[in-house]
Amino acid sequence: MKISVIMVDGGFREHIFGVESFARQDFSPREYEIIWVDFYDKVHPGLQSFPQVKVIKLNQRGIYHSSRCFNAGIKKAKGEILVIPDADVMVEKDFLSTAYEEHRKAPELVMYFYRLIQEKELSRSDDFSFEYVRQTCKLTVANLENYGGCLTVRKKWLVEIGGYEMHRVFASGAHANGKDVYTRLKNLGLHIKWHPGKFLYHPWHPGTGYVWADQKRVKWQLEIVKFRAVKLMTTAFEGMEGVNSHNYSVPAPPLGDPDG
Repeated sequence: MKISVIMVDGGFREHIFGVESFARQDFSPREYEIIWVDFYDKVHPGLQSFPQVKVIKLNQRGIYHSSRCFNAGIKKAKGEILVIPDADVMVEKDFLSTAYEEHRKAPELVMYFYRLIQEKELSRSDDFSFEYVRQTCKLTVANLENYGGCLTVRKKWLVEIGGYEMHRVFASGAHANGKDVYTRLKNLGLHIKWHPGKFLYHPWHPGTGYVWADQKRVKWQLEIVKFRAVKLMTTAFEGMEGVNSHNYSVPAPPLGDPDG
């Protein structure tokens, strides 16, 4: 299989725009799969309309941790190339074809796509047609380096760095795990690219543009990302296969306990 699309949820998705878009690609249905991972034990009811989507329920309790979802999807994925987008976005029908051709030409490519946002004052709440959403979305400063908007990379590279960081500091909805993965892939020596002409479109919903209140946790995460950047570290402290005993030296910036 050529591509696996991985999307995650913690019971908070109002819509499944990502599934709707990626289920209608011009890429051969036999050559790609869609994986939906929910942190808890329930999934969006709209997924029943897409029997081709492979659903994974982690049956977890407590604080949502998207890294656990991503890693479960990575492990399950059969595709050589992984596409990991925000599940709230819409894309054009040739999105996967575009991504595949780029990766086919460059085995060490890590490619990101810009995510354009639909602002509340421009949206008609009853119009989620692709054309309207595309016309009313904008590229904001906050999305110029939105590493969580859409990552595309060969599965073997994510396996090599241990996948997403599952240390408790990176839990909750306030997380910089996209930037952390970007930093470790860069440290591995891979080739980073932002696609200049293909975008993701994010329809407005409650919470769009929200600034997470848990800034202490985010600051701690960013301190760890900086630590990894200067140490050229590539592997997660707690990754897909558990604790990395050879690389477990979490820096402790003076920010207090993130759960305290």
